[in-house]
Amino acid sequence: MGRSFLIISCISAFVAATVLSVPLAKEIGLKKATADKNYYDYYAFAQFWPETQCMYVNDTFASHYCLLSTTVTTWTVHGLWPTRNYTTEPNSCNASWPFREKEIQALESSLSSHWPTYETDKPCSSLWAHEWAKHGTCAVINNTFIHDEKDYFAVGLKLRTLYGLEVFLRNHKIIPSDHETYEFDSIMDALKYELGGSRALVDCAYSNETKAHYLNQVTVCFSKSFTVIDCYSVQNVTNTQCPEKNIYYPIITYPDIIW
Repeated sequence: MGRSFLIISCISAFVAATVLSVPLAKEIGLKKATADKNYYDYYAFAQFWPETQCMYVNDTFASHYCLLSTTVTTWTVHGLWPTRNYTTEPNSCNASWPFREKEIQALESSLSSHWPTYETDKPCSSLWAHEWAKHGTCAVINNTFIHDEKDYFAVGLKLRTLYGLEVFLRNHKIIPSDHETYEFDSIMDALKYELGGSRALVDCAYSNETKAHYLNQVTVCFSKSFTVIDCYSVQNVTNTQCPEKNIYYPIITYPDIIW
């Protein structure tokens, strides 16, 4: 970051500045440390495949159960996460700004379909409250596009529309099936093509019951001005839980009870 330096030719002014520099530097340092704690470089925008995520919840958490609503028909938002390069920070930037459901009432119909809470034992607003507290309060910091809670969720919904993974994958003949499986590289290449050469993060979930891997989450990365960037250039990509081949992309199923 560039800095402007003022050259002081007057000796007395230089001495005065030197005397004040220690406490002044301490004050500036404290302010900088506070600011840096909430600093971020880019956004990670993660979407779930509902059938896999529901299966994962039911397989993993004895205290939770997932049933998909018939309004959930395609990929849904997990979250929009302001992120510092090669970290998972920042988180929970402003505890004094709590989630208020009334602020997003106009968006709730869309949120229920495109950003739902999967656990049926939790309130419908559970995921929204979590995402706002952990990530939304960071997204509003020094942001041109997101200024409050409603903006945060509206931008997430807009990205879901613009980056519909079902379309991206279908364009490359990768479609939900209970019998067909896909190779990891085929999924990555399809998304890379649709994202103009930038790589997304592709995650899978393993089922202990079926002993198979399922496509679960895709994360697209954006600059602060919401242009797509390569996720591999800003994240330490280690284990995606995806094998090289035999990845299922299962058809969405619904319970017998319609709700």
